[in-house]
Amino acid sequence: MIQPLLRRLFLAGICSGASVSLAHAQADPIKFGKIDERDLTDQNFVADSAAPAVVLCDFGRSRFDYSEGGFRVIFERVARIKILKKAGYDYATVKVPLYHRGTNEEKLTALRGFTYNLVNGQVVKEKLNSESIFREESTPNITIRKFTMPNVREGSIVEFTYSVASEFTFNFQDWTFQSDIPVRWSEYRAAIPEYFDYKMLMQGYEPSEVQERTEGTTQYTIRWSSTIEAGMQGGRQPGGSETITPRVTNYRWAMKNLPAMREEPYMTTTNDYIAKIDFELAGTKWPNEPYKAVANSWEKIDQELLNEDSFGAQLSRGSFLKEQLAPLVAQHPDPATRAAAVHDLIRRAVKHNGNNGVTSSGNIRRVYEQKSGSAADVNLLLIAALREAGLNANPWC
Repeated sequence: MIQPLLRRLFLAGICSGASVSLAHAQADPIKFGKIDERDLTDQNFVADSAAPAVVLCDFGRSRFDYSEGGFRVIFERVARIKILKKAGYDYATVKVPLYHRGTNEEKLTALRGFTYNLVNGQVVKEKLNSESIFREESTPNITIRKFTMPNVREGSIVEFTYSVASEFTFNFQDWTFQSDIPVRWSEYRAAIPEYFDYKMLMQGYEPSEVQERTEGTTQYTIRWSSTIEAGMQGGRQPGGSETITPRVTNYRWAMKNLPAMREEPYMTTTNDYIAKIDFELAGTKWPNEPYKAVANSWEKIDQELLNEDSFGAQLSRGSFLKEQLAPLVAQHPDPATRAAAVHDLIRRAVKHNGNNGVTSSGNIRRVYEQKSGSAADVNLLLIAALREAGLNANPWC
């Protein structure tokens, strides 16, 4: 039977495979390398003249394939952005976060890009070159691949495409529809086989132009190459293969003409309000086996985070601030004013370096001494300082 065989292959990781997902019936909203030349003129952007740049189209899709004894997620993206002003040059620089743990890491492939300009009535395009691609270490588990498009000027269109292959099925690619600049069209598609159960969390206040779900099938070909492997599969011949055809659910979401999301007074963070969809692996269901929950209870997650060296353990390491905090504690017996004074101390001492996340990038003392850190670094340092000042403070996500 193929189902017990499939499960044994998952556990042993002894064979390689390939997958072919059934494509969505809808045509892609963007084709890399095929721009509309009218977008290089100013007449199409009268309504967006106040914006520094406009996202013309951002299209992504995620699917599964089977390789080297296990499933992996393949994410593909094509995006096109119009630069309207010099203030929009920053949108020609793109950052792709890649997760890694142990010896496994997400891999960026098929990166290509062009900058288009209108010169003397002719379209001139310039190719993204390897000298403009960089690697940065963001956190202990996140590496940033950053690239900057060439020859960008007011009126340019920048276009790029890339793929990310991930063995971390729990890290299914999220999608953000909205940006801090206007978005003409944003679309995301996902094809998920029946073996994986994801919670899908939609956020934001913008209406969907498209929200579809269709059922179909997909194919994965399991191969075994050696005599030993073939023998383990019931005496099959070396070099043989077997094809499985699980059910697959195809999702499609799209939004159009999204306004720029900008920070407003008393807003916690734009990330709490922006239109996006997040995925959380809730469980797996392998053939002939019961459903296995993956997502932990909130109580267990809380305990794991509080025991994590890059999170909860940092909260008890604020003793190095004792001398700086002592006069504040003496001067402000009222808890509210003391908390405000501690907040002001940390705010003046440490600047946000632009990196976000939940866990710290290192020891909070080092962050304080370097006067710069990620959002997690700054927040954990603040909580540790508040506790050291005798106040009741706890992290909240």
